[in-house]
Amino acid sequence: MPLREGKCINCGSLLMLDPSMPKGHCIFCDCVFDNKEAFRAFEHPEEFTFPNDPQPPYTGPSLVPMPYQRGPVAFTQSAAVAKKKDDYVLSKKSIPDLRIPRKSLFLIIGIVVAVAAIFCAITIPIMNNKKIQYEKISERFVDVVDQPITAEKNLAIHNLSHNRVILVLHEDITADEGLRLFNEYCDIRADVLELKDRSFKMTREPITFRVAMPSGDFSIDHPMSEADITNSLQKK
Repeated sequence: MPLREGKCINCGSLLMLDPSMPKGHCIFCDCVFDNKEAFRAFEHPEEFTFPNDPQPPYTGPSLVPMPYQRGPVAFTQSAAVAKKKDDYVLSKKSIPDLRIPRKSLFLIIGIVVAVAAIFCAITIPIMNNKKIQYEKISERFVDVVDQPITAEKNLAIHNLSHNRVILVLHEDITADEGLRLFNEYCDIRADVLELKDRSFKMTREPITFRVAMPSGDFSIDHPMSEADITNSLQKK
C-alpha cells in the first residue's frame, strides 16, 4: 500500500505514514500516535492545536514505514532496478598495411642511387672542366692588363660560359685601352673554350664586360656591332 501524508498530532511535522500500520512515530518529537489521527490532522489541521509537548523517548518496536521491504511503493522498486549494462562495443577498424614490400623498397633505392650516380657522372666532369677553363682564362687575362692586379682580388668571371666579366683597376685607363682589354678577353675566352666559330656574334656579342676605375666605370653589354662597343666605352 502506498504511503500517505500525515501530520504529527503533537508538533505538526509533515510525515509519510503507512496506512496499513495502526501506529506511527514522529522522528522529530518522539510522539507516538494513531495513524488515523495523523491523516485527519493533515486533512483538517484546524481541528488540532499541536501542543508540541515534550515526549518520552520511544523505545518500542520501530514504527517507521519501510516501503522498500513491503514492495507496494513505485519509487522503491525503481531504485532497486539495476542499471542496464551498456553492451555496445565499437567495431574494430582494420588499418591497411602501408609498408612498402622489401623488394619494391630495394628497387626504389636502386633507382635513386642510379639516378644520383648518373647525375654526378655528368655534372662533376662538367664542373671540373668549367673550373679549369676559369683558371686558364683568369691567368691569361691578368697577364695582358698593364697594372699590378691579381685574379683573386681584381677579376670576377661569372656564369658557366664565362661571359660576364668585372675588372677592378687601381688606375684609370683610356677608352682605347678599354677596347683592347675587351678584345683581349674575348679572344682568350674563345681560345680556352676552343670555339671554332670566331665570328663577332660568337665571340663578342655574348659578353658583358665592365671596368671599374677610381674616376668611374664603363661597360660593354652584349654588343651587336663594333659601333655598340665604341658607344659603350664612353665613361660614366
